[in-house]
Amino acid sequence: MLSRTLNKSRSREIYRLQADLLKSLADPNRLMLLAELGDGEKSVGELARNLELRHSYASQLLSILRNAGVIKARRDGNMVYYRLASEKMTTACDIVSEVIVEQLQTQRDMLDAP
Repeated sequence: MLSRTLNKSRSREIYRLQADLLKSLADPNRLMLLAELGDGEKSVGELARNLELRHSYASQLLSILRNAGVIKARRDGNMVYYRLASEKMTTACDIVSEVIVEQLQTQRDMLDAP
């Protein structure tokens, strides 16, 4: 009985951590930053320029992702470079995109049905 309670408690903690991670991704600009970082390590300036964001705003978004453990930072002199903490994040985002495309196709098919 105790084992089942511990497993349920552990499971709840995993779900809570999963929800926290997903909250950190719940912003289009943060997702675009992840997509940029999927191509490799980049500085804040590069990311801000590529996504046409203010440098300070890009830094705020990156801070959220870093605090969530989604990305890692590396300092080199005055420059800070960011990279994905896990390459699996790219796969996860790709899977979500595929689900969205499938949903859109289903909706389109329903609208086109006689």
